[in-house]
Amino acid sequence: MPKDTLRLDNLKNLDFGLVAAAFDTDLQRVVKDLQDRPQDGKKRKVAIIFELVSIDDHADAISVTAQVKSVIPDRISRPYEMHSKQDGRLEFHSESPENPNQSTITDEIARRREERGQPPAEDEIDRELKP
Repeated sequence: MPKDTLRLDNLKNLDFGLVAAAFDTDLQRVVKDLQDRPQDGKKRKVAIIFELVSIDDHADAISVTAQVKSVIPDRISRPYEMHSKQDGRLEFHSESPENPNQSTITDEIARRREERGQPPAEDEIDRELKP
């Protein structure tokens, strides 16, 4: 088998193509993330980092490792106000996560039933919600 010189254009010949395949996979992942979130304006990166270390005193033999690295910005939600409880829990309103104090018609129906001393009944809540 002929000897190759390490170059980008023949990277597919190194390690049975694993380095080139890793690069292709990371590049595809970064492009998919850009397609998913094009409006965030943040940069993505894909790099191949080669580390070279001399094996002998004359640098005739060099150990080369290739690392494929990609950087995709974290996915960060908007802030949500929550209430902390004494036992360490955080509570939010699932039907109105931006306002933990917001009550819904379902909450109001349950509150009225509780005032009357009646247990909440899902079918009654559904009937009261229908026009």
